[in-house]
Amino acid sequence: MHSYGKILLALIVLPCTIQAQVQAARNFDFDNSVGVNTHWYYGAPFQYQPQFSTLIDRMKQAGIDHFRDGEFGQGYNTPPWITVLYKQLASNGIKAELIVAQGQTLSQLESGLRAYPGIEAIEPFNEWDANGGPNWRSTLLNELPQLKQAGADLGLTVLGPSMIDDDDADELGNLAQYIDVDNMHSYSGGRNPETEGWGDFDSEGNSYGSLAWNLDMVHAYGPGLPAYATETGYQTTSKPTQNQVPEQVEGAYAPRLLLDYFKNGVPRTYIYELIDDPPGTPVTQTGYGLLRYDLSPKPAYSAISNLLSVLNDSGTSFTPGSLDYSLNGNMDGVESLLLQKSNGDFYLNVWLNGSIYDVNKLVSTPQTPHNLTLTVPAGDTVSYVASFNPDGSITETTPNESTYTVNANSCVTTIRIAKVVQAAPAQPVTATPMFSAAAGTYTAAQTLILADSTPGAKIYYTTDSSTPTLQSDEYSGAIPVNQTETVRAIAVASGYSPSSIATAAYSINAPAPPADYSVAVNPQALTVQSGQSGAASISVAPQNGFNSKVTFACSGLPSSASCSFAPSVITPSGSAPVNTTLTIVNSSNMTARNGSNAARAEMLGLVFCLLGLRKRRKVLASACIALIAVLGMTLLNGCAGLTIRPQNPVTQTVTVTATSGSMARTATFSLTTE
Repeated sequence: MHSYGKILLALIVLPCTIQAQVQAARNFDFDNSVGVNTHWYYGAPFQYQPQFSTLIDRMKQAGIDHFRDGEFGQGYNTPPWITVLYKQLASNGIKAELIVAQGQTLSQLESGLRAYPGIEAIEPFNEWDANGGPNWRSTLLNELPQLKQAGADLGLTVLGPSMIDDDDADELGNLAQYIDVDNMHSYSGGRNPETEGWGDFDSEGNSYGSLAWNLDMVHAYGPGLPAYATETGYQTTSKPTQNQVPEQVEGAYAPRLLLDYFKNGVPRTYIYELIDDPPGTPVTQTGYGLLRYDLSPKPAYSAISNLLSVLNDSGTSFTPGSLDYSLNGNMDGVESLLLQKSNGDFYLNVWLNGSIYDVNKLVSTPQTPHNLTLTVPAGDTVSYVASFNPDGSITETTPNESTYTVNANSCVTTIRIAKVVQAAPAQPVTATPMFSAAAGTYTAAQTLILADSTPGAKIYYTTDSSTPTLQSDEYSGAIPVNQTETVRAIAVASGYSPSSIATAAYSINAPAPPADYSVAVNPQALTVQSGQSGAASISVAPQNGFNSKVTFACSGLPSSASCSFAPSVITPSGSAPVNTTLTIVNSSNMTARNGSNAARAEMLGLVFCLLGLRKRRKVLASACIALIAVLGMTLLNGCAGLTIRPQNPVTQTVTVTATSGSMARTATFSLTTE
């Protein structure tokens, strides 16, 4: 397992100046710290299953590669269609942290976890001190050892329990032998991410609700371990409600929350949650999504997406360096985090840590920006600045200055500090690439052709909104645009400077996938003795909101067998599979041994002998007497050998057909009759 420590920033904080050799952290580690909560097995009216492919695209566009979810049902009974969903997530580089189901054996636990491709971490049942009843503590302590064993067997990080009450966390004692990472649910009740809390103080002097208080609580059962924030975030509302915030307040807070948690040593932060619950959900649960129910992005989604895009870097292994810079001005409330990419560029993130919304009075509390002077070392330059806005968008500038005025405010400002690049002799500029399809919204997939008018030009492109470089994919043929994405392209040619970047955003609003279902048989092999019956479970798993009647039939049965279904008609509802029972009856079909045939032949011989006595009494008398004796013995032996033997076993493939209207789905199993 990985060992994480706090990111130590060697800052000298003075009222008017930061002047220091500041140690940077890796950009990649920050990007890799961001996750989101999901509920992939939720069917309609939730959007997770109906909009599954689109939601994968939204996560990829945002640069979020981690999610937290729970096992289906009891875990070990996870149906195949969930495994299919997780395979698609894993193939897109999106990895899972799973809440395991309670009450499993080690064998059941490991079997269930193998049904979730791409899993990287597990944790015990959610908030068990609130949900586990009066014996929650003993139940939890009994199951932690097998979670630890499953983690060791499957190569998974094991998280500690998420707790609601700090006294309950204290009551658990030291669990470090069973877990790798502590686990906190650190909601701020709509307050700014850096809040110092609003309740009682703990033994370390930290107030309830602050990040420090939450860390103290989980370190009580996992001392010395890093802590994931597996739930945190904001609940948005358009109607002023206590502890809920307007969307643009969340748009300012969300990037700050991720940066502040990472700065304070939290290696993974899962925002709750990806998409809003459906209309009609209890008001206490609505509004947590980064996306609205109609899949449109909230400001927080746009802000996180832009932040991760600007800071995106490969996972190349390198040791980040330090930077000697200064910030001068009113430093009251100024927060900063220095990161470095593998190419050597530094990224300084600056913001004010105060509140911009009073969650009790339900009014805005704007902050006055601080104009600070940033001075970078000789040979470096402020080459790029991304100023975040409350709606999640960014304003980009390229100052190329060694001294720069930073407008520190309630939104993050990200500043790239790079080595000065000496200007090369002026060259003609490669023509900007041209796209065969104009940017816009389409109802079907498009085939995009790129072209450039500069002779010998090579085109490089990206489809994930990132900036194309010479390391991007080289254009060699038509690009299929099957989903909503932004294509960016740059052209280069010998003797020319690179072209401007051509950008086109495409939105593919394809029809929703049709309702469908799959059918499965359990077990896959069945043996039925003559004159007996056997049963199998037929499972119908609805997909994309399927809720029509399904009837059943079977084919491929041997002549001695018949089938029936109970119930004969089922109608799925929601997302859970529905079962019927298939019964196979094998009617009696026996054969006799040859002893009876031999007995009949011997009887005929006896009759012949007796008839012959009438004409040849003296000659045949003694012979018949001998024959009668032999026949008697033969008949006795023949009767003893007259037994019933079952036919030889016959194995056939039987097809079960599940029909609904014009649709028919099949599954097969092996049937042996004896």
